[in-house]
Amino acid sequence: MSCRSAMFKKLLSPVRLAITLSFAVAVLLWPCIALGQSYQTYFNDPHDPAREYVIEDAFLDLIDNATSTIDLTIYNINQQNIINKLVDWHNGSSQVARLVTNLKPDDSNYNTYIQQLIDDGISVTYDPSSTLSHNKFAVFDSTTVWTGSWNHTGSASYYQWNNAISIQNADLVSGYETEFNQMFAGTFHGSKSQVEGYFALGGGSANDFYRMSPQNSGTTTQQHIVNEIDATVSGGKIFFAIYSFTDDAVSQALQDAHDRGVTIRGIFDKGKSDEAGGEYQDLLDYGIDVFFLADDAGNPFNPYIHHKYMVINPSGTDAVTITGSANWSNVALVSASGNDENTLIIHNSGLASLYYSNWGHMDGGGAIPEPSTIILLVFGSSAAVVLRFRWMSRHH
Repeated sequence: MSCRSAMFKKLLSPVRLAITLSFAVAVLLWPCIALGQSYQTYFNDPHDPAREYVIEDAFLDLIDNATSTIDLTIYNINQQNIINKLVDWHNGSSQVARLVTNLKPDDSNYNTYIQQLIDDGISVTYDPSSTLSHNKFAVFDSTTVWTGSWNHTGSASYYQWNNAISIQNADLVSGYETEFNQMFAGTFHGSKSQVEGYFALGGGSANDFYRMSPQNSGTTTQQHIVNEIDATVSGGKIFFAIYSFTDDAVSQALQDAHDRGVTIRGIFDKGKSDEAGGEYQDLLDYGIDVFFLADDAGNPFNPYIHHKYMVINPSGTDAVTITGSANWSNVALVSASGNDENTLIIHNSGLASLYYSNWGHMDGGGAIPEPSTIILLVFGSSAAVVLRFRWMSRHH
């Protein structure tokens, strides 16, 4: 079998293809591919029954397609079908699943759901502290990182707006596995070693970035976000959707960008917008276009906008997407003893366009992005071909 056909077989065999296959960039020569990468984005719509479970379905598919290992962090879970899937995948096999969770043995969801995994022989480490282990990431087969704002709960799918992304990249996997192994060994929060690093999502220079919280050394996640905002010049555009926003430095950076002539629009969760230290009113008073969705009931005990993402210049060559588990707060972005979190800062126009499309959909300006796989076929140091596949949801 040729190198090219072997690569396609490996990349495409687990994918249930829908209708479309599009080539975004053509190439003149097709030697044996030096590197194949892909990323997938998922955005649910709690008002569309056909799209409520898009993220959950994708997560279940990744469990189905895993062949050796699953390392999973859970902030909260109450979905029995996810438990069943993990038990079925692990039970009676040599496959290894490991779990780190914020839930404690005295939490009802630990006893109802996590205990089932323990009973099946899945190894579980829980964070005993009162500080949040707020991650929702997973690593499948040491090849794929999954992260985003989505928790493993029913309300995260059918009530909240959420996003998730999975990325196949060796450098990113290495960083996330290092972070997972620290927590699985019982080391949380300020006791961990700082994990951060660069990777190249689409070939070329490694200028995409991941950083774990808390902030034990080096430049904080907060400052990395501020730096991206500060680099946005007059005429640029910034769009964000956020659940909790109390960080003064990020707010000030947005105000400074507004003064430079950057267009800024932000969607807040209404129920969280008046939290102590919240930045919604400050930004609104400063003349920045921040708002709630019309159908946001403003329930302070049940998030509606649960995203934690920002998109900068989505149509430009300098596009940036910031996403992950972290809300924009001191305890998530600055503190040396704060939450366990993870943040991605990715310089990729294709990814930014997908997140911006989701933002526009929430704002009433267009269709939600189809769940899709972007496969980057990399020749040497540059991405030469981009293949996009649309996934077919199987839920309900």
